[in-house]
Amino acid sequence: MKDLALHGSLLISFLFIIGQLARFYLRKNTSTNLSTTKIQIMAGLSLGFLGVILIYFGIPINENVIIDFRHIAIIIAATFFGFPAALLSSVLIAIMRLFVGGINEFSIASSVLILLIGLVTGLFSRLSIRKESRMLLLTLASTLLIYITFYINLTILSDNMDQFKQVSQIYWIFSFLGSIFAFYVAKYVFWSMELFIELENTKVRLSTLISHLGSGIVVETPDRRIEVVNQKIYDLFQIPQKENLIGLEVEKLSQKSTVDIVNPQQYLGRTLELLEAKETVLNEEVILGDGRIIERDFVPIISTDQRSLGHLWNFRDITERKDFEKRTFDSKENYKRLLEQHQSVIENVKEVIFQTDIEGKWTFLNKSWTDITGYCVAESMDQSFLKFVHVDEQHRIADWFDSLIHERNDEYKCEVRYVTDCGTTKWIEMFAKLIFNPQGEIMGTSGTLFDITHRKLMEIKILENEQLYKSLFQHNQSPAYLLDPKGLFTEVNDAAELMTGYKREELVGTSFAPIITENFLENTIMYFKRTLNGESLTFETEIEKRDGNIVRLNINITPIIIDDKITGVIGMAYDITSAKQAERKLIESENRYRTLIDLSPEVIFVHSRNQIEFINHKVVEFIGAKSINDLKGKTVFDFLHPEDRRTTITNMALGFKDASLLTKYSELRFIRFDGKVVTANVGATVIEYNGKPAIMGVIHDITEKKEIERQLLEANEMLQKISNSDGLTGIPNRRSYDEKLQQEWELAINNNQSISLLMIDIDHFKLYNDAYGHQQGDHCLQVVAKSLQQTLDGTGHFVARYGGEEFSVIIRDCDEKRTFKVAETLRTTIESLKIPHAHSSIGPFLTISIGMSSFNPTREASLHDLMKYADQALYETKRNGRNTVRIN
Repeated sequence: MKDLALHGSLLISFLFIIGQLARFYLRKNTSTNLSTTKIQIMAGLSLGFLGVILIYFGIPINENVIIDFRHIAIIIAATFFGFPAALLSSVLIAIMRLFVGGINEFSIASSVLILLIGLVTGLFSRLSIRKESRMLLLTLASTLLIYITFYINLTILSDNMDQFKQVSQIYWIFSFLGSIFAFYVAKYVFWSMELFIELENTKVRLSTLISHLGSGIVVETPDRRIEVVNQKIYDLFQIPQKENLIGLEVEKLSQKSTVDIVNPQQYLGRTLELLEAKETVLNEEVILGDGRIIERDFVPIISTDQRSLGHLWNFRDITERKDFEKRTFDSKENYKRLLEQHQSVIENVKEVIFQTDIEGKWTFLNKSWTDITGYCVAESMDQSFLKFVHVDEQHRIADWFDSLIHERNDEYKCEVRYVTDCGTTKWIEMFAKLIFNPQGEIMGTSGTLFDITHRKLMEIKILENEQLYKSLFQHNQSPAYLLDPKGLFTEVNDAAELMTGYKREELVGTSFAPIITENFLENTIMYFKRTLNGESLTFETEIEKRDGNIVRLNINITPIIIDDKITGVIGMAYDITSAKQAERKLIESENRYRTLIDLSPEVIFVHSRNQIEFINHKVVEFIGAKSINDLKGKTVFDFLHPEDRRTTITNMALGFKDASLLTKYSELRFIRFDGKVVTANVGATVIEYNGKPAIMGVIHDITEKKEIERQLLEANEMLQKISNSDGLTGIPNRRSYDEKLQQEWELAINNNQSISLLMIDIDHFKLYNDAYGHQQGDHCLQVVAKSLQQTLDGTGHFVARYGGEEFSVIIRDCDEKRTFKVAETLRTTIESLKIPHAHSSIGPFLTISIGMSSFNPTREASLHDLMKYADQALYETKRNGRNTVRIN
């Protein structure tokens, strides 16, 4: 019995040794990815070796028979690692049994039964039952097979029935007890190995996160040895890459640097002082010998039971920031502005850094997540990122994520729409890459989200403009064309094909010169060259069509300018062949009434479909031309303001189609030759001119009248703004507030919506005025008002100065939880301004107290009650400590 107990101790000891060896192997091979098959083979070999040792230290019954616990090694293999491990361990043990005592009928019988134990326990291991039940079943089966072996060896082969009975009485007890005890020891050993692997995976996640940071990170153990260090430390201190910093004492880090530290003794002494004090210290500056300034943080790592787990050092290069401060700001006011600008930049960072697990659930998000989406970081954690993706995009992004995880693509970049907390959609550029643990298994993804909504809207707008340009060019009723600087056609529209008789393929890539008639070729080339010098011109020319007919054209050409460089010419052609034939008749008709019209104090014109056919001399004064000849070949559209041009084109087109559809009177803006914009009343009617429909118009200059009206309107708006704005802070005053509150109250009743009121009071403002003076007090009110208004910009909420140091915010259609969140944001925003208030009983900085009330008003409710309850809530928060938000 004593020998069996010692044998069991050997079994238990070897199980612990297997656990330690496995942990040592995993620590040395953190990048190894072990498959299930490899684990089963390694377990089978290890436990088989355990069985061999147990045979070697077996208890001899006689010269041919020994007893031991070798079958327990096979049971452990089958219970925890399945059929392959059980079979492999039994094979090793069976082979070893043949070598112990030589090959004879006893060893052969024992080896065969061992193989049978491995086969039976391996098959039983596939049963879907608890491990404890499986272990008992395997122990029972293997013990029965061992008793069969004893019976064969001690009775049939040796004729020692007494020994068989003696062994049978005690062996089954030790077999079951040894199996149970070994099972729980093995369960503990393998459980500790799983914890060890999880710890290593956690280290990988931490290292991945640290490698993404832009600052240098050093994590040291409680005995002051460096355990984790990222590449940024090497860059900051210019440490050669060959230097291994792991295990080095952190105070000796400067010795590895190729850059000296100014006052090294002071630096070393301060480092040791921080290590001894074990208190968090932030933003300490260290000056390097090359002039750079490094800022460091020291954070002790303390466990929940207050044990020291090490320390964390955070180093970052702030040289450029310091140089900028020193170079730009030389006064207290400028320094404050710099801090405000710096804080504004930090608060408006768009990039979100994230991590997910393999199921796509957020495991890490920085605070920019809230800035972009409006969702709280804490509430978003452990939720699938697909929940925040636009429903139309979810299927595509789910397929992408599945491909990234299962096909092990290294990284992926895409553009996707996210839905914010307010229900709006934002375009996000999403970059993600896989995270692996030391065994090469995928742990999840990490990456960044960047708000590209503005860029996408610009791209959509550009695409719309391109489509609009193509539509206007291709579907324009007038022939249009593009020429490169050499005079070669690069594009023509359908109307140009119809006018010339040539196909687009025949014109593109050829010069315009061959189709111009000889009499007009020289002038046409001259106009083309002038356009390449930056002029926009209108001229007449003649072309010879494919069928030989001559067509007289009026051409409008203008240079194409891209990036301040002329890259070609765009032109519009108007067929004026018929017009030229009727020109003589037009001139004769004009001469009869030109004199009378020229005496008119108004501008009178006649406009055909294509151009101004007639205009009196009054236009020279109106449009600022040198002479009436400056308007030859022009259209009225050439002088219209761009915003009025489309409407006028549409109106004239309707008039030419049906005279009754023409708008008779319009107020239009014209652009004079000197660039000045003038306004005029234009009367128009459809007439017949030279046998063709035309529009005659009368232009009456009302620029001076409009200027007087504009000045009166601006004056009224200014008076209205002054009467509704607070003179000190610039935000709405009490009068504007009362009007707005009444309007919002009525809207809430009519729309069955809630309305909330925030009453805000600056804590101990009288003490502030007494301590710092009324001028500084006024400045404080301006800063607080500006901060409140900026915080609420874009939310639709209304803030006003209520009186003295009191402000009020009106919020409609917002539930109590979200209203409270708005109030809390206002409170923390003012507190974050860190306006000094040495005489405050709350703290060293200026704070505010907020009283809040929310109503779902009806016609029977009173607006006075809403204000009364908000005042009562404000009174309660001031009475109970201030710097809080209280809901009534």
